Parts: sequence; structure tokens; C-alpha cells
Amino acid sequence: MGKIKAIVIVGLRQQVFPSQAKDVEAKYLEALAPDERAFYQSALPSTRIPLAQAMVMICKAAEILYPGRGDAALRELGRMQAHADMTGLYKVLMRVVTVAYAVKQAAALWRQYHDQGEARVEQDPAVPGAAAFVVTGYPEAPRSFTFYNAGYIAGVLELTGATNVDVSVNFDNPQAWRTEVRWR
Repeated sequence: MGKIKAIVIVGLRQQVFPSQAKDVEAKYLEALAPDERAFYQSALPSTRIPLAQAMVMICKAAEILYPGRGDAALRELGRMQAHADMTGLYKVLMRVVTVAYAVKQAAALWRQYHDQGEARVEQDPAVPGAAAFVVTGYPEAPRSFTFYNAGYIAGVLELTGATNVDVSVNFDNPQAWRTEVRWR
């Protein structure tokens, strides 16, 4: 199983939960196993963690923040985390970045955070406002990750000024999972 940088967990600790009521993080800490809690409290952004382990922790956070919403909770958490990540200088840059550029960069940034899989963006110039983010070579990636990632992509595109962002996940090919995006 591949690994991801723990920045996703650090983001929960430093950005997402501090923006919530105090008892929300306390509920999250109670839901974590002792080893997960220790990792959550001490992880550094550059530490690598197995993606499956990170997703267990992210799924627990999504359930605490958006109870009973299943995959929609993961999408909303991904979207929230994108908005939280893109602060300061990134927020200023996102205002001048085009949607098309942001979509292309998503694939280029994959290797910065993941040690498995290859990402690419498929865009048909004849179909403006649509693209597909495709990851190959990672068939064992948890399905939950694709929903979280879809929300993150939606959040990034919203920050570029895109409107009516619609993101769907396509599992038809287990060797190449697709996140299909449409926007205006």
C-alpha cells in the first residue's frame, strides 16, 4: 500500500479542528485508537503514512464533522481542507490562477504527496469546463480517498473562481480511477 504525506493529518490538527467548537476535536480524539491519537498529536507534514491508515483517521474526522453523511462527508471534508490549505500567499495566487492551470497542476503535484500511482489530467479542448483527473497504478487505494480527493479538487477549483463545480468519481476501471470535473 502506498504512502501519503501526513500533511492531511496535520491539516486536521492545525486548520480544520481549530475552526470548530472545542468539543468537536475532543470527540475526534475519543474516536481515535491510541496509536492514531499519538500520530495525530505529533505528526509532521513531511512524515509519510500508509494511505489506508490516513484514510481511517480522515473517515473518523468526516463522521465527527458531518455525521451520517457517508461519502458526502468525505467530499465536504476534502473541500474544507482545500479552503483551509490555500491561505496566505496561496490564497492570493489562487485568485490569479486559471481553472485550467489549477487542473493541470493537480496531476503535477501528485508525486509531491504520494509515493505510488501516476496522475494525469485529461482535457478535450473541444469541451471547455470539463476535465478528468486520472490515477493509474494504485488499484488498492481506498475508495474513501477518491471521495475525499474529489472534495479537495472541488475546493481548489472554487478558490480559482470556478462556479457550478461538479465532481464525480468513476470506479469503472479499477486500474485507473477517475475524478471527473465540470465547472463554469
